[in-house]
Parts: sequence; structure tokens; C-alpha cells
Amino acid sequence: EEEEEDEAQGHVEVDPELDDDSPAPSRLVLYMLRTIKDRIVADVQTRDKPYVRLLAQLLRKLDPFEQKSLMLSKLQTEADAQRFILFVRDGIQYIEENRKEWVRDERVDRMRAIADQASMLHSSSPTV
Repeated sequence: EEEEEDEAQGHVEVDPELDDDSPAPSRLVLYMLRTIKDRIVADVQTRDKPYVRLLAQLLRKLDPFEQKSLMLSKLQTEADAQRFILFVRDGIQYIEENRKEWVRDERVDRMRAIADQASMLHSSSPTV
């Protein structure tokens, strides 16, 4: 009964024999299983949070054209884009307020670029 509860909360019992002193293939398998478990847990936790998912996807993409394409597919109206921009800016503010003075977080720069790019998605100004 406790095992089922642990599994439902994302806790996985790991064989104590597969620790960091195990042969490389065993560590690799363990690493892969933990990564898969983390991805599943993240997917479940963000299922009803589309902006969290979108921002995570955009932060993984380095190509601006891929980012723009993804944003266009997910932020189909100007109102969607504006809500996403506010979400990203709130995230930037949170990171800046809670980081150490001496720590530079490159996510902030990338998030600013994403917010700027999102602000240009549905601009009503005609191109000349």
C-alpha cells in the first residue's frame, strides 16, 4: 500500500546495488530511468499550465525561427501573446528578486528575448 502511494507521488525505489560505484552501463540505465521519471512527473505537473510548458520548450530551442514558429502555433491571438508576455515578465522579475547579487542567470536574457519576440508576433503595424 505504501509502495503504491510512493509511486503515485513519483517516488521510485532504486536498487541499492546500483549506486555510483556500479559499472557504467548500470549507472547509464539508472540515469535514463530517472530522466524519464522526471519528464513524466514534469508533464503531469504542467499539464494544465500551457505557458510553463511553452516557455520550457522555447528555452530549449536556440534557433529564433523555430521559436517564432512554435509561438505562432501556440499563441494564436494577440491576447494569448500578451498573457504569455506577462507570464514571462513575471518569471523574469521573480528570478531577479530571488537570485544572489553576484549570480548572473542567462535564463533571464533568454526570457527577455522570448518576451520581445512574442511581442512582435501579432503586431498590427504594416511592413513597408
